[in-house]
Amino acid sequence: TGGELFTPDLQDRLAFALLKRRGYAAFIAGTLSRT
Repeated sequence: TGGELFTPDLQDRLAFALLKRRGYAAFIAGTLSRT
């Protein structure tokens, strides 16, 4: 909503959402290379 505090927990949740959007699950599963 824009009124949330930028807490460490919120930072972690945002970072994980970005990782998932960039293929984190496929990388961890080994189906996505590092390059």
